[in-house]
Amino acid sequence: MTPSRWPLALLIALLLPLDGARAAPGAHVHGHASLQLALDGPRLTLTLDSPLEALLGFEHGPRNAAEREAVRRLGQGLRQADSLFTLSPAAQCRLEGMDISSGALPAELLQEPQTAAGARSPLDSCRGAARPAQSDAHGDLLAEYRYACAQPEQLRSLQTGAFKGFGKLRRIEVERATGRGQGLHRLTPSQPGISW
Repeated sequence: MTPSRWPLALLIALLLPLDGARAAPGAHVHGHASLQLALDGPRLTLTLDSPLEALLGFEHGPRNAAEREAVRRLGQGLRQADSLFTLSPAAQCRLEGMDISSGALPAELLQEPQTAAGARSPLDSCRGAARPAQSDAHGDLLAEYRYACAQPEQLRSLQTGAFKGFGKLRRIEVERATGRGQGLHRLTPSQPGISW
């Protein structure tokens, strides 16, 4: 390599790792989340993966009563699948179950409160930190929603209300795999829906 090309080579070598980190799937980027939409026959699975910061405004275990209440409200919001996701009505998709998990948050704050009889919704499964969450740990949240669709071939759109419920969320990258094909989409507060 000639000496005149060294600055260019050095610049390229420095910039390549930055580009790779930005584009890496599953990268922890504040304000951004990912959603995988997978339709296999009548079974639809939506998997939301997000830094806690985009959903809560912080990404550590709750340190005080106000943060514990924020985690409870987050759990309530995530359990409102019909508010988070609107699917093509013609597909007749019915929620069958959900799992919400975060290694940084206590599971008891994410799950539905028990009824007087000590029961929780059979749809609701929450997993949190196995031991008390470490207050300085940065974390993500994973929420999986499972549906049964009576007319899966009619599933052609998805709308989200997540931007209304989670003010720091600015973008959701969607990976879609259905019988009609695969695709990548981006949801934003100004474009909260996709069609295929």
